[in-house]
Amino acid sequence: MTPIEKGQRVAVLGAGPMGLAVAYQLVKDGHHPVIFEADDRVGGQTASFDFNGLTIERYYHFHCTSDDALLEILGELGLAHKMTWVETKMGYWYMNILQQWGNPIALLKFKGLSLVAKFRYGLHAFASTQRNEWKPLDNVEAIGWIKKWVGDEAWEVMWRRLFDYKFYNFKDNLSAAWIWSRIRRVGRSRYNLFREKLGYLEGGTSTLLNALKSTIETNGGEIRLKSRVSKVVLENNAVTGIEVDGQREPFDRVFCTVPLPYVAKMIPDLPPEILAAFQATKNIAVVCVIAKLKRKATDFFWLNTNDPDMDIPGLVEYSNLRPLEHHVVYVPFYMPGEHEKFQEPDSAFTDKVRRYLKKINPSLTDDDFIDIRASRYRHAQPICGPEYLKTLPPAALPVKGLWVADTSYYYPEDRGISESVKFGRALAKDGLKVGSETPVVEETVVIPQFVRFLVAGGIAAAANFGSRILFSLKLPYEASIVLAYLVGMAVAFALMRNTVFPASDKPLWQQMAKFGAVNLLSVVQTLLVSLAMVKWVLPAMNVTSHPETIAHAFGVLVPAVTSYFGHKFLTFR
Repeated sequence: MTPIEKGQRVAVLGAGPMGLAVAYQLVKDGHHPVIFEADDRVGGQTASFDFNGLTIERYYHFHCTSDDALLEILGELGLAHKMTWVETKMGYWYMNILQQWGNPIALLKFKGLSLVAKFRYGLHAFASTQRNEWKPLDNVEAIGWIKKWVGDEAWEVMWRRLFDYKFYNFKDNLSAAWIWSRIRRVGRSRYNLFREKLGYLEGGTSTLLNALKSTIETNGGEIRLKSRVSKVVLENNAVTGIEVDGQREPFDRVFCTVPLPYVAKMIPDLPPEILAAFQATKNIAVVCVIAKLKRKATDFFWLNTNDPDMDIPGLVEYSNLRPLEHHVVYVPFYMPGEHEKFQEPDSAFTDKVRRYLKKINPSLTDDDFIDIRASRYRHAQPICGPEYLKTLPPAALPVKGLWVADTSYYYPEDRGISESVKFGRALAKDGLKVGSETPVVEETVVIPQFVRFLVAGGIAAAANFGSRILFSLKLPYEASIVLAYLVGMAVAFALMRNTVFPASDKPLWQQMAKFGAVNLLSVVQTLLVSLAMVKWVLPAMNVTSHPETIAHAFGVLVPAVTSYFGHKFLTFR
């Protein structure tokens, strides 16, 4: 595909974060794109509305410390000072009890799970947070992956209803890599193991959207609102223009960022196999209720729910993140767009929210509800099955001058503002190159395997030390030491298996047995090396200052190296 030349007309379809990022990058590189947006405002799912005097997003958004692309563009726009980081809390509504959630202490105190189930759940969450490589999970089905880690008990209590009310009939064929990315993103956004850290923009997402819009227009770009594109015109396997509002306009390049289910109708002249791929994509719809209250419902930002009387996976009390004059709660109802519930009136959902919030907080009354609204988005969430990217056509289609992508193209990452900005900018840069292909947006810096091995060992040692303190709150000292040692071994095994060494096809029990054997040999080796150093080597070298400390240091260092090779070529091979 030939690069964009100066003077060529470029259209961007969709003014969500990805479309705005494409246009922003294009104007930075000297082009003058025209953005077409069917809505009366920019933003897509991130757009705001007037909620009885409060300008706020229709659908909730928050930011994590790992949102590097967002933080970068905020810096470029002079908005870095608008980001505020807050210590937030997570809760769980289960067995008609409002419980704290989201840290080791809360997990140990949680009512409704056995100690074994808590340990397995915590180990899975910790290992997922530490994992960097997603490709070993790409072809793995999510429910089976979660159950293998946490067991049936924790699956039923902590996960099943979330899957039931987020994915409905799609839940049995989701990608483990896709689910893992959600766990990792929030799990890494913390002050420390016990304190969560999330961010908000002063003025909300509108602050970013308005700055992007202004920058694009100031630098020669154009944004046309209430302009629904009905067709992208192709001739001789090349883009020649678009049809909008019954008029045809010539364009040399088109970047389409609308949800994939619209693409087949908008670009009907694509090759049949590409049309079929776009038509096969699946999405979940959402009816998102937002309530403005005189009093807070809970102290939590995110509240997971497991209640047979509630058909929701959770709710977000946004004002516990971003301070507002009144308390604001979002309650999302996810469902397939074809589901009969999606056809119900807004009142059916707003009435449920009133009932749910008053059940969670019995002190709330109808008088505490200042206002309540419902917004709908038909294609809110792409459904990503195993090896999802293989099911999508390349973003740089085999048509001259045409790129197509939506939020599913940065799989395994979940939809988000930062990810859309990152991919959109990469897509625009890709369009400036010769022979362009779908942009590959790198997620992580590659860390040498031995360094990761040492880091994993350090984390396992910290887990051993920290868990002993927690166990001692309930158990005798001796029992706490033993259990803490087992925790450290389990954490080390999980981290090395998932973040250090490539996936092994050996049975899990074999890997665990060899892991234990290598570590047992390391203990023996530490003893032998330490004794040899203190009895023979150091005296022969006339070392008389702190010989036992030096000998022990060598005794620890040598097994650190040999156990690395032992695990690499024996345990996880």
